[in-house]
Amino acid sequence: MYKQLITGLILFAAFSAQAEIYKWVDENGKVQYGDQPPPAANKQKLKVTAPQGVTPAAQQQTKVIENAAAGKQTAEDAAIDQKNKEIAAKNCAIANTKLDHSKNTHVVMDKDSNGNPIKLSDAAASEWKLQMQKDRDHWCELANK
Repeated sequence: MYKQLITGLILFAAFSAQAEIYKWVDENGKVQYGDQPPPAANKQKLKVTAPQGVTPAAQQQTKVIENAAAGKQTAEDAAIDQKNKEIAAKNCAIANTKLDHSKNTHVVMDKDSNGNPIKLSDAAASEWKLQMQKDRDHWCELANK
């Protein structure tokens, strides 16, 4: 899903790289630029395009996006995905441990801005436990993709 979103954003950026820009003189004699001039203005349409030079990094990113859109995956992409899964699995295990601990904890402690321990209110403790559950769900879902 993330790859589709990134592909969509890149395509949007590519199609919007060439914009219609107008130049006009306002009622005070000041030169103005914009994508939509005032209706009564004596306007001049300018042709503005994105720079033509493409960096190697941009070429590589374009290749990755094209491969993702085509459902292809390079060995480097596969290695990155595998490493991300390993990290997610570790975070899933940590979140499971924290969640198990939170279920057996009746008093939830935190630290104030000075680093001193403080007891959370029942409402704040419930919110904290709910967040532990969400964190666990998130990491374990990523680990099992």
